[in-house]
Amino acid sequence: SSFKNGFFDRSILWIEAVLPDGTITRASRTRNFELLEGMVGSLGTLGIATLLQIKLVPAMKWVELKYIPVRHVSDAMDTLDRLAQDPTSDFLEALIYGPGTPSYGVVTVGKLSAASHDPQAMFSTPDSEWFYEHALRAGESTESILITSYLFRHDRGSFSLGQYCFGRVPLNNWSRWGADSALRSHALAQTMQALHWDDHLFVQDLIVPSDSTLKMLEYLDSNLKIYPLLLPPVLMRPNQTQSNIAVNISLRGWTPSTINNPTAFKKTHRQIEQLLHQLGGFKWLYSHNYFTEDEFWETYPRKQYEQLRVKYHAKYLQNVWEKSETSERKPVSPKPKSLGSGVCEDRSGGYEPRAGPCVIEAQVDVDSVRSIALIGSDKIIYAGEC
Repeated sequence: SSFKNGFFDRSILWIEAVLPDGTITRASRTRNFELLEGMVGSLGTLGIATLLQIKLVPAMKWVELKYIPVRHVSDAMDTLDRLAQDPTSDFLEALIYGPGTPSYGVVTVGKLSAASHDPQAMFSTPDSEWFYEHALRAGESTESILITSYLFRHDRGSFSLGQYCFGRVPLNNWSRWGADSALRSHALAQTMQALHWDDHLFVQDLIVPSDSTLKMLEYLDSNLKIYPLLLPPVLMRPNQTQSNIAVNISLRGWTPSTINNPTAFKKTHRQIEQLLHQLGGFKWLYSHNYFTEDEFWETYPRKQYEQLRVKYHAKYLQNVWEKSETSERKPVSPKPKSLGSGVCEDRSGGYEPRAGPCVIEAQVDVDSVRSIALIGSDKIIYAGEC
């Protein structure tokens, strides 16, 4: 419902925060408002939120979800814009599958309902299809989904990221069932860190004004061809110089030219960041950030941020650019370790997807990825076709 309510921070009524000098304070819409606003996305560089109150909205037991196939990206954007203006829409997003698929994309629009009136679907059981797979096969149809299942529809498989765990192993009900606990969003995020996938896979959330989204999507199609993409529209804060509606482009995947080439990997990230800046957008800073310091502060509001750092005694801490930038000194994993992701060692020294039997073994912190220890001890071992 971000197209109606904005990002999560717009639902926060107040926070309790520990400031860098040890002071405990509260910030709300009427008290220390600039701190409440400034803490958003600041990565702990202004303080640490320890308690918060959020505004709830009425809910019902069911969501009636309509699937609308689209033939082109412009068709998807037009459909999103139209449905975002419909006051009866409660949930809205687009999934883009790209050329050569049964449907270029699917727009889904949901409405809360007290009762089930349509065929029912479920996405929370271990053997259920992942949502992006189901939406592609659904055609033009309407289904009733329990609201708990709908709200966590992208949890299993972490949208589409889980597909990179299988390689040549068929992605079907059996494999989804067997690896279900390892492929929930939280577990998979830990796995990415432990196995250094973020050194090789593009994992980005790009926030682009709706009137510029088409340009970003055209760039991604021409240069990366990573699909599927998830496009939820977002209501931005009122701003007279920018569109009030933006689109969050969730990018998850790899390309043959960058997966084992750190220079090309960084160059492509830099191109995405430069285009994002030109289009008046920004990105969430959990991901790789290759902005130079000057470029970063052309995109994010430095003056207001630095004033807050002085006022709340945070100058001695790293600033948000220093904390989020991907350092040139950071060691890069020589290859993406894998659980059958199809990225195996090539004896010539390179790494590329290839067919053939192999065993992939990764030594990891068992506490951080215990849910994917397929064979006991302190190792993750996967043997199969990859």
